[in-house]
Amino acid sequence: MAELWLDNAIRYKHKYPEVTERIFERDILPVLGKKDASKVTTGEVTHLLAKINVSGRPTVSNNALRYLKAMFSYGEVLGLVDRNPADRIKIKHAGAKEKARVHALTEAEITKLFKAIRDEGRGFGRDNELAVKLLLVLACRKMELFAAEWDEFDLAINKNWLIPASKTKSGEARELSLPTVVIDWLKELQVRACGSEYVFPARRKSKRNHVSPDTTWHALRKLNHDLEHFTIHDLRRTSRCLMADLSVPFYVAEKILGHKLPGSSAIYDRGGSMKQQRAALEKLAGLIIQLDEGDKVSNVVMV
Repeated sequence: MAELWLDNAIRYKHKYPEVTERIFERDILPVLGKKDASKVTTGEVTHLLAKINVSGRPTVSNNALRYLKAMFSYGEVLGLVDRNPADRIKIKHAGAKEKARVHALTEAEITKLFKAIRDEGRGFGRDNELAVKLLLVLACRKMELFAAEWDEFDLAINKNWLIPASKTKSGEARELSLPTVVIDWLKELQVRACGSEYVFPARRKSKRNHVSPDTTWHALRKLNHDLEHFTIHDLRRTSRCLMADLSVPFYVAEKILGHKLPGSSAIYDRGGSMKQQRAALEKLAGLIIQLDEGDKVSNVVMV
């Protein structure tokens, strides 16, 4: 029933169906996947949601409830179940109140994270290490990177990354300049990809040809870094804060992140200058390299 619902309600119309698929694969199906759909009880759904919530993921718990409500409702239409066991459960019962994420890593925390990655060595994996560094330097969204294909990159002439509209949240293509160190990292990943069309090819047989962002996330969760809990998306927020520390103009930083500029700024769109964006990303890359080496960066200016 889950596969029928995913095929007919999610995969064909959602830009990133893997977001929903991950919750099923990681949280829902391991608990309910082998049960007769018609025999799933409200208590079992409630227990599943509580288990997710206890792990510190209230947003995932709430999303899981939404998906289960929709899936069982779909099952009713098909005659696969007589009732929807999730129907009477309210969002307020699914998990704790969702809080807007505001966490960003400090420079000291980034240095500590990189040290933990080096100490872990092969256990963390070079691909995961480069993924973390690319996310910090390019400030891109995780699925823009993990689903990236080699034909989106020009590593030789223009040294840029043209992210297609189909992979951006705004639905508009955008271009990112690639700092020198990023070119080196990508060339290394090109060798490691062994001819795959994807920058981060799937590491095991799966429904997708590129790696799941959960792979790097799981590696970070297992890493002994002794830092406050953070998510993959917090790395993007960290990049934005670092650009502010480096006095990167607001409109340039927002264009790098792919945000629409507010008010009249959008009309003039001065952040469209690739020269300005290239300079900003080179500066950000330089800071990340210094933090990776453990150097203390001082005299930064807040804007």
